[in-house]
Amino acid sequence: MNIAYLKNNDVPSMEEISNYAKRLNFKINVFFQNQDLLTTLNPDDVLFVKNVLELGEDPQTIFNVIRHCTYNNILIFSVEDDHCFDSKRSKDLKILIQLYNDLCEYRSKKSKEYIQKMKDQGIKLGRKEGSTVKLNKMKRRKDAILKDLKRGMSLNNIYEKYKVSRTTINKLRILEPQINDVLKNREKGK
Repeated sequence: MNIAYLKNNDVPSMEEISNYAKRLNFKINVFFQNQDLLTTLNPDDVLFVKNVLELGEDPQTIFNVIRHCTYNNILIFSVEDDHCFDSKRSKDLKILIQLYNDLCEYRSKKSKEYIQKMKDQGIKLGRKEGSTVKLNKMKRRKDAILKDLKRGMSLNNIYEKYKVSRTTINKLRILEPQINDVLKNREKGK
């Protein structure tokens, strides 16, 4: 299928792409605008764009579309550049994709090395240990939790109702002995 892709509904650009395709003996079957090209394009399609930069909002998206086209034998014609990106004929396209893949691997490797260096220096990474945001919220709800427990609500239901983990409730039980007292009294009553 011969597809023309535009970012904006621009009539002069549509005409320019159509005329360019006619000069190359292609007839545009479909005009797409602001669609996900990775899911729209099928193997052996032909894609016409005003400029390669219209393939995405950022370089990574553009490279992903070009890579997808290369692996699926999709021709990309750029009207402004008067250039065809063809995976069968264009060595520079393969070099460009390989360069992008190498860059991604390099950035990933450098990030991992930097993280390891920080760990080796004893710098703790990630969320602070013992974050008390939810625990403090549960302390303020202590009276409501006590009422729920006295009514016979299970701890599993408490976790779900207040959207907290078992660990948070267990910490609260240590800080608020009244909760343990209610639970012990319930066990004796059984």
